Amino acid sequence: MDHDAVIALTDVYTGGADFDSASTAKKKMRQWVGDESRFHPHAAQHDFEAWLLPYWADIQRLSGSNRAAPVGDPEQVNHHKPPAHRIAEVFRTGAAGRATSRHVMQIEFSKAMTL
Repeated sequence: MDHDAVIALTDVYTGGADFDSASTAKKKMRQWVGDESRFHPHAAQHDFEAWLLPYWADIQRLSGSNRAAPVGDPEQVNHHKPPAHRIAEVFRTGAAGRATSRHVMQIEFSKAMTL
């Protein structure tokens, strides 16, 4: 059985004062969309990139890096070096040798995950 759905994912911190918690972010996205049962909002308490950490092998492949994955629950890997900084460093220092903004990185990773 086929199902159509839209999944939204945001950080609690968006660069502005949009949300004060993951719960608030999900409620606000739900308000923006309205009563649509196929819409599934999600929010990362810290960086969106925390949700990419379980896919470290893909990050290594895309970046050309052999750096070890951060240890621990992805939403808790934020001590002194947030996931966005860790992943950006891997891309900057990997064999691919390119600096990348978090938005470009998210797009590249999303494309790779759909292949």
